Amino acid sequence: MYSFALPRRKVHKLKLHSLFFLEKLARYAIILEEYYLTTCNHKKGKLMKATSRNLFMALITLFALSLTGCASQSEKADGAASDSVVSEDDSSPLELNGSSDDNTAGGLNTIYFDFDSSRLTTSARTTLEQNAEFLKTNQNVDIQIEGHADERGGEQYNLALGERRARSVKDYLVALGVDANRISVISFGKTTPKAFGHSEDAWSQNRRANFVITAK
Repeated sequence: MYSFALPRRKVHKLKLHSLFFLEKLARYAIILEEYYLTTCNHKKGKLMKATSRNLFMALITLFALSLTGCASQSEKADGAASDSVVSEDDSSPLELNGSSDDNTAGGLNTIYFDFDSSRLTTSARTTLEQNAEFLKTNQNVDIQIEGHADERGGEQYNLALGERRARSVKDYLVALGVDANRISVISFGKTTPKAFGHSEDAWSQNRRANFVITAK
């Protein structure tokens, strides 16, 4: 069975049309009463008058019920749409193979490091505490932590630095209560920058550990 809900504006318009129709119906009922009283005998006229009034009241009741139903359906539909918008705006989308670098890893956010360091800054710890809460709430989500470095330094050195960064992030999450079996680590060194350029602004964005969703 199909169902539908009318928008509030259309419900209001429908109410106006219905009231106009009821006014017309009332006029016809009065004309009908006068006709029966003038063309039929008195007893039969009274009977037909009562019948027309009963019919008129029944029609009014039916219209009132139908309008109430339309209004309630409209309000219910508006409420559902509102809930849907709030739900889409609560967090970033959670996608399989989604990354915190492009905001497709739900509530997980990328961690950034100082130059040539795998030590977690105060800001990084705060972000990881939020990430840990997300992972504990979403027990079905598994992740891979990808460690990165900026373009300075040799390839092997940066691969090792990226791995140290990824492992320091994993260790902190495990200390916060996240199951270690849900977390894997990998290093890309300087091979997959987030920002391109040869400035501190680009380098600071590339010294990072991002999160990729491997199961959800």
